[in-house]
Amino acid sequence: MPRIRLDILLACGVVLAAAPAAADDASDFYAGRNVTIVQFGAEPHPAFGDAPVVYDLTRDDEQMNILKFIFKSTEFGRITLAPPGVPAPRAKALREAFRAAATSDGLKKDAQRRKMAIEPMTAEETEKMLLDLVDAPQAIVDRAIASMHR
Repeated sequence: MPRIRLDILLACGVVLAAAPAAADDASDFYAGRNVTIVQFGAEPHPAFGDAPVVYDLTRDDEQMNILKFIFKSTEFGRITLAPPGVPAPRAKALREAFRAAATSDGLKKDAQRRKMAIEPMTAEETEKMLLDLVDAPQAIVDRAIASMHR
């Protein structure tokens, strides 16, 4: 049986918040021995060095829209949703309470201790991103699905 030498470890969709904390030994991550070849977030993150954002690699608007449809959900992390029909005052109170908790000093300190990145989005940002996905043109959805079945 031939021996296989693993020179490349591929991880797709690793969330920055979880990457260092999830590893038993995150020293490779922090020492730069893990080479990131592309980032899937909307903006480049310094933790991944000079790796390009996937959207910067597109050749045209159609490719950009297909990739945004495929990868937009990676920008959410973990979202919290309320069911349809929640009265507006209650939805507003829930949004404000969640925002206060997500930006609290206690959560920030706990995240630092655990070496986790916490970058909360506003309710409005989350809602816009969800609507962008839901309202994506059918042609883009079809091309995205086809590209994943090649």
